[in-house]
Amino acid sequence: MKIQLFFPKDFKPYLEFNPTLGYIQGNSSFAIWLKFKPDRSILTTCNKYLVRKDGEEVTDPHEEFTMRIPIKVVGANQVLPVKFSILCCYSVNAVTFKPPQIDFSNVFNENAAQVTVTMENHSLLPQRFSFVRLPKEITVKTDAGTGTILPGEKYDLDF
Repeated sequence: MKIQLFFPKDFKPYLEFNPTLGYIQGNSSFAIWLKFKPDRSILTTCNKYLVRKDGEEVTDPHEEFTMRIPIKVVGANQVLPVKFSILCCYSVNAVTFKPPQIDFSNVFNENAAQVTVTMENHSLLPQRFSFVRLPKEITVKTDAGTGTILPGEKYDLDF
């Protein structure tokens, strides 16, 4: 039997199925693979497929998004197509620092100053961090200058 796969044209730059057309024998299976390559522009291009709660508009720049992609598989000589959706949850890779600028105030010769900065991960995924190319006068107290911050975690750093 001949089967064909359809998805909205808005997703053409972001979604790739292989194959989109195939032939299947009775009592057998047919594998179709999906390659999904979204970028930030998908939020404007495919805005009508975003799943919203009670018509809310997005206000937080660190908010995650969920998108529902409708897929339809049509079989030759079949009355009803097979319809399903792919749910995608997007997350930003934003890490913020508070305060955003460090002020050591007045530091006199042979004295030291320390400032605590809070780093927060707004992503749904863990983020790796590293402090490189710092001036020799500034050190960050972490394990070897690198680390991982978990989703939603706040991490205090001493400079």
